[in-house]
Amino acid sequence: MAGRLADALLAGILLLCGIFGNVSDRDIERTVQAVPVLCHAGATVIWIRHRWPPDLTPQVRAWFAGSGFDEIAFDALQTRPPLLPALASTGSAAPPADALPDYRLFTFRAA
Repeated sequence: MAGRLADALLAGILLLCGIFGNVSDRDIERTVQAVPVLCHAGATVIWIRHRWPPDLTPQVRAWFAGSGFDEIAFDALQTRPPLLPALASTGSAAPPADALPDYRLFTFRAA
């Protein structure tokens, strides 16, 4: 995946759906840390994650904040069992790095 950003199309809207409930916590963190490199400044990121115990969504939100994102909304659906919350974040004003990550962001767990 390594390469120059000039060779990639940066996202204005990035959907991270169907990922965070199927990979390790470390893979979620690595993916969130790479998101600013994949997006235009001011991009919107939408992600979903179940809230079954242990509820990792507070930590995911903190990882996005630590990666320079400002939260627009967080909707934790009040269902039994807790289902899929959604978060939309705006990208930081900082310019993206000049190279894509040279590591795998995540690996899906076996079902």
